[in-house]
Parts: sequence; structure tokens; C-alpha cells
Amino acid sequence: MLVDSYNHSTHRAHGFEPAKVTMADEPELYKRLYHSSLVPQFRFAVGDIVRVSKARKTFRKGYLPGWTEETFRVYKRYPTIPPTYALQDFNSKEIDGRFYNEELQKIDKSTNGYWAIEKIIQTKGRGPSRRLFVKWVGFPDSQNSWIRADQIELRHNESECK
Repeated sequence: MLVDSYNHSTHRAHGFEPAKVTMADEPELYKRLYHSSLVPQFRFAVGDIVRVSKARKTFRKGYLPGWTEETFRVYKRYPTIPPTYALQDFNSKEIDGRFYNEELQKIDKSTNGYWAIEKIIQTKGRGPSRRLFVKWVGFPDSQNSWIRADQIELRHNESECK
């Protein structure tokens, strides 16, 4: 009597009565029991420009920033739980490994925005045709480039002006 009542009652885990399950119901039953209904929430879109967190020891404090100066582009998103991302540098070379949401920081810089110059490596010419070979902050040496001197806009930090 007890077994008969158990087999003919609807189970909340899968919504079926065990006595009425057939071979045709197996895929649906398996899906209800073992399929994860969680949809990963992506924080970054493909093409976003991000920085990677620096490896630090737990609870280590310091005044230096916890993020790399080098920037990367999100190349692929993987729907794992938690979601992971593959990154590319600006030479379209894929970076080894995958990164979690917490290890990435989105940067709001358009390609037409201002980029900081780390140092001027070499100069050529004089006057309006003067050109500078510059090292950009946050980019590898392979991204060093020539620019016209009149393209540089000097900006000072407020702390330096006081």
C-alpha cells in the first residue's frame, strides 16, 4: 500500500509519477533532474577593453595600483559557472589562460580618446614637421609608434600644480 501510493504520486523533483515513466520520458526526466538552469551573467562583452588584476598575496596592502597598466581586449566569453573570458592583446595575439569577472576591470577608453605617453624615445625633424617616437603607457614595446609633435596635448595632474 505504501509503495503503491509512493509510485503513483507526483514527485516535486521531476514532476512525474514514477509508475507512469516510460522510455520516451527519459530525456525530459534527465533534463529536469540534472540540467542546470543557471544562465551565467556576463559582465563584459566581446570587444571590451579591460585590465587584469595583479597577482598579490591575500590581505597584502600597498599604495601601488592592483591592476596592470597593459590593456587587453575581450576575445571570447565562455558560459561556464562562473563565466570566464579569453583575452587578446592589441596585436591580436591570444593571452594564455582564462579570466574570471573579478580578475578584470573594464576601461572606458575609445580608440579616438587620449592615451598617456610613458616616454619619448626618439625625435626627428624640426618645426611643424617634427615627429616623435613614443612609448605608450600600458602597451608593450611592439606598440611604440611615430606621431607628429603637434598631436600631443600636455595635461598636468592637479597634485603637481599645487
